[in-house]
Amino acid sequence: MVGAPTDLPRHARRRRVLATATSLLASSEWQMSRQRPMLAVSTAVAMSVAALPSAGARGPATAPAWSQPARERAVTLAELMRAARQHARRVAISRGELALARAQVLRASASLLPSLAATGALLRNQYSAIATLPAASGSRQVTILPNNQLDAQVTLGVPLVDASAWARRAQSRRDVLVADATMRATVEDVQLTMVRLYAQAMAAQSRLRSAKRTEQAARKDLAVIAARRSAGTVTELVVARAQLERHRARQLIVDTGRVLLQTLRAIGTLAGRKPPARVAVLAVQMTKVLPLRTRADKGELRRALRSKPELRQARAALASTRASISAAWLGLLPSVVLAASEHFTNATGFAGRVASYQLSASLRWTFDLTRVAEIRTQRAQRSLALQKLHTAEDDARDALANARLDVRSGTVALKIAREAEAVAGRAAKIAHAQFALGAGLQSDVIDAERDLVRAEADRAQAEADLLVARHTLRRARGEPLAAATHQQPQRADIGQGLP
Repeated sequence: MVGAPTDLPRHARRRRVLATATSLLASSEWQMSRQRPMLAVSTAVAMSVAALPSAGARGPATAPAWSQPARERAVTLAELMRAARQHARRVAISRGELALARAQVLRASASLLPSLAATGALLRNQYSAIATLPAASGSRQVTILPNNQLDAQVTLGVPLVDASAWARRAQSRRDVLVADATMRATVEDVQLTMVRLYAQAMAAQSRLRSAKRTEQAARKDLAVIAARRSAGTVTELVVARAQLERHRARQLIVDTGRVLLQTLRAIGTLAGRKPPARVAVLAVQMTKVLPLRTRADKGELRRALRSKPELRQARAALASTRASISAAWLGLLPSVVLAASEHFTNATGFAGRVASYQLSASLRWTFDLTRVAEIRTQRAQRSLALQKLHTAEDDARDALANARLDVRSGTVALKIAREAEAVAGRAAKIAHAQFALGAGLQSDVIDAERDLVRAEADRAQAEADLLVARHTLRRARGEPLAAATHQQPQRADIGQGLP
């Protein structure tokens, strides 16, 4: 039964009520109850009046947040994934670790560059030492130790040979590759998490629409049963069951709305923004079912092993441990440093020069047992990194095979769920029509509505699962998830009236 819209003028609503009552009285099924004409007329009028808005409902009513019409624009998956890439906390932490690794490269490179040092000192000596020496033109005084002594020295040091420092620099560059691969893997994980939350919100919105439709149908059925109860054709038990079904529908709206709001809040937290009002429903298209294979294609697997961020991270970590072993071995070699210094002082001594320079070459070599222990430690870390690489490769193979199976089963499940929803919808319409004409049972309406709600929930969950499975397959293939989000909503008015 379709009620009169509340936005029509009063005379239009009256014409709609009269037309509804006339159509009910003129139907062939209605003529079967001509032996009780007053009951038929009273039931038709009650059903029509129940479809009108009540007088107390004209003003604004307080309703839960999920039942109020949403005024904000529905956000798309591409917008949320872009926001997650830019503002997610995990991504920010990975970027900070990458910046730290790059700073370590600068630090290791700076140790290979020349260094400049300057020192100055002012000394107050208790006694001075001044000597008079003969000279060709007479005599001259030599200040060996003045009372106020000024000393300044500028030293330039150049590391000529330092193999260990070069190896540490190479290791720090490998650490940058590890941090970069870690950041890319974190970005992809955050985007996949956003896809899961988005699909969960999309399914919750669909379940909320179904719950609202069920509540409206339960309210209309309750009005019909109340009219029949007034006419004395049904018992109080039937009315109580109708009231119970309406309360169950309202409770379903509350529970589904709570799940939806929690999911939207999680989306806002991950995206670094306020929770969105609703999400735009993506059109999950039916594609060809993937062939059932227990093993992934060699070319597909090769591309995944080459481009997945986790494998790049594991390979970079293995290269870093190898560089650390080289640095530990090269630390046993001596280092050679060249130095040039300029000395300024007022204690000129016998040289009689205020400024003088000095060149030096120094060789430094140290050996202790800690270097041997460090080499063994780095070798153990290399073995551990190699095992992690093999584990990551095995995980990549399993993830690719499982993702293909999930997409295949998800496609079949969505097809079955859509067919079941269509069948449940037709059954619910038939049950409501028969019950409105007095030819059906209340239990048939209740069962049909429950089957329809369950079928709609299964269809929404199947669409969400298939959406997540397709993005998971792209993730397993090593493809960027950002390229898979340029899908359009199903229709422009999708999600209207939802939070």
